[in-house]
Amino acid sequence: MSLSTDLNTKYGRSYLTFEDVDRAQKDISVFDDGMNGNLSSSEEEVFVQLMQSQLINPDNPENGFFIVDEDEVVEGMTSASKNASAPKETLEFEREINTLKQQAEDKGLLYVTKAEFDLSNTMATRLKKSFTWQNALSGQHFGEIFSSSTVDSGTFSGEVNTISGSIVSFKQTPNEADEWESEISSKNYDMEAYINYMATGKSTYWIVQETTAPYLAAFYKSGTTILNAGKTKLGVVLTNIQDFLDDYPTDPDEYAYSKTL
Repeated sequence: MSLSTDLNTKYGRSYLTFEDVDRAQKDISVFDDGMNGNLSSSEEEVFVQLMQSQLINPDNPENGFFIVDEDEVVEGMTSASKNASAPKETLEFEREINTLKQQAEDKGLLYVTKAEFDLSNTMATRLKKSFTWQNALSGQHFGEIFSSSTVDSGTFSGEVNTISGSIVSFKQTPNEADEWESEISSKNYDMEAYINYMATGKSTYWIVQETTAPYLAAFYKSGTTILNAGKTKLGVVLTNIQDFLDDYPTDPDEYAYSKTL
């Protein structure tokens, strides 16, 4: 049987996303959890959505978010919790935040703090002043969805943001932006760029921005070297997923990748 058929048999869907193969590359148990819907959005995914909203929907950047001022939450707590040495580490604060997160989920909104939202606004303002943004990436913005796209032995679906004919992916770093390049491989962005290129025919721009003032931005574009590295990595990952499905154990934690060198 094909990989798509095996995936559909086990998980009820025949396609993969970049997030799926990214998890599989790191730990097949995490891949299994993700395919079963047991994982939530990461902080990085939240930041990406914030930046996209600030840049692509500047007239209404709050749309889709449930914004909470956590300092106001502290002010509304009991005196004992509010006056604790670390108010945001108290059980009362945790309960209040969990309640607000549930409200956000019930409304179909993404929970973010006011501090996160304000930071994304400041970073977007700086980014729009950069030479590369004004001269290469200030064109038409829109989302592009691809589904059932065959990439090597897998079938992929996904959604990308395109600006001026290129895929744009926002990243943040607490370090210097010009030192970010190593993360292309370590965080599997090369594999993501390859999948997106094969599905859409478009190259990827990574917009990397420092999270401390003055919020310097750096721009990286996927070229042949990156795409070839992504192709090689994806081939290994898809083989691992197929091997995992062919010999699925009761507990996915029992699975370990092995290879004779």
